[in-house]
Amino acid sequence: MSNFAFLKLYWADFAKIMEFAENYVYTDPSSSKNKSGLFVELMVREILRIEKIAGLTQADIAVTEDFYRL
Repeated sequence: MSNFAFLKLYWADFAKIMEFAENYVYTDPSSSKNKSGLFVELMVREILRIEKIAGLTQADIAVTEDFYRL
């Protein structure tokens, strides 16, 4: 049983992503990490949609990228 089975009710695709991540955490940790990152990105987008919060603009993204280049 997955730790993310509760997501199946509303977000079946999210549950599938995390089931993949759980299944491969020991055999292919890199893929597991990537799927977990994808899950976080999709969940943040969903929260923004639900809360009716505007997403980042290209200017916001550029500032963030510059910050992390330092």
